[in-house]
Amino acid sequence: MKVIKTKARRAFTPTKIPGADCVINQYVGCQHACRYCYAKFMCKWYD
Repeated sequence: MKVIKTKARRAFTPTKIPGADCVINQYVGCQHACRYCYAKFMCKWYD
């Protein structure tokens, strides 16, 4: 696994997840390719 420290553009990200206005995603990318991932569409940018 390769860990790269970067500066965040913002801490809170607006979301359309029911019951939430914003989320905090402190990690980018996926090491284990979860079968039930809700954000597979992000892989083309962050994998």
